[in-house]
Amino acid sequence: LPLTEVTLPDILSKAGYFTAMFGKWHLGDFKNISGNPKWPVSHPGLHGFKEWWATERSAPSANMNCACFDSKLCILGHYKDTPPCTNYYTVNKHDNLLNYTQPEIGDDAHFLACQFDNFLKSHSNEPFFVYLPFHNVHIRYLAYEGYITNYTKAGYDTNHIDYYGAISALDDAVGIVRKLLKQYNISNNTMLWFTSDNGPAVGTPGSAANLRGHKGQLYEGGIRVPGIIEWPMYIKTNIITNYTVVSSDLMPTVCDVLNIECPKDRPIDGQSIMPLIKGTQNTRNKTVSWMYDVHDNFDSSYSAAISGDQYKIYATYNKGKIKTAELYDLINDVSESHDLSHDNQNTFSELRGELESWRKSVIKSATKEVNCMKQK
Repeated sequence: LPLTEVTLPDILSKAGYFTAMFGKWHLGDFKNISGNPKWPVSHPGLHGFKEWWATERSAPSANMNCACFDSKLCILGHYKDTPPCTNYYTVNKHDNLLNYTQPEIGDDAHFLACQFDNFLKSHSNEPFFVYLPFHNVHIRYLAYEGYITNYTKAGYDTNHIDYYGAISALDDAVGIVRKLLKQYNISNNTMLWFTSDNGPAVGTPGSAANLRGHKGQLYEGGIRVPGIIEWPMYIKTNIITNYTVVSSDLMPTVCDVLNIECPKDRPIDGQSIMPLIKGTQNTRNKTVSWMYDVHDNFDSSYSAAISGDQYKIYATYNKGKIKTAELYDLINDVSESHDLSHDNQNTFSELRGELESWRKSVIKSATKEVNCMKQK
């Protein structure tokens, strides 16, 4: 993540909020391990987080520090301890990187919930923003001791036991977070967002039900996930909605709540969902777009998609040019089984043009000449 990007914790830090992050980062290495200037050091402390305890990438759910097991290779293909790629890191008051290499036994989700508990002991009486990206149930998922017995008795195989056990541990950890907010008497005016970054991966027991595709694809099975917002001060009763929300909406929503302007010097993809929360709007009225698996300055093969309140285009690109494009009616065909690109050419043309404009904007933002190490 280039240092020229403006993040929500950047904005909130300037607004007087204490910002913290505990869990999976995956937006850059914490130390220069390759000597490659294309990938400068990019840890949470450089992007607005005042306190953090994070892994560079994914870590197994039942071992809080390192994904390097007894075998020579760890789950990410790095040689054991060269580098210890998924250890937890943080920085001390002198900005020196502290590396915790010794594995700690326990469930990772509970470990992160405990970090949140420790955080609240010092910061519950001041405005704060906390980002808690749990590793569960990313591969390699492992169920910790207390989450194995019930699924074993139910007759599940090892793969399902570990998967379901890791999810149960996550469920308990989220319960701990909610309980802590109530314990510190701050739950009423705390906006709590809970969601996943993608659909289930191939080879796992996860299911996208009748949705097409999986993690790594831009069909609905790869990108449509449940989301929950809890905010008792504003959300008084349980509401279920099909309103499309994307993680890019978080910044505009929080800025709207705090009456802070979003950055004006760059495109902002998301929008505030306060009209949804207030009950004054039940459709998004703005498209959402994605690109996936982009490499080599957008000159390779990758996929892109754009979705409105009803229609969606899924497209593939190669060497900067569109290769295929499909149109689906998500209200009447959520499984994306009927391509309407030839039957509804007006909608197809309109959405395709909007996708292309957005794609060019992303390429411009990603490839323009910037000093990625420029301090904010």
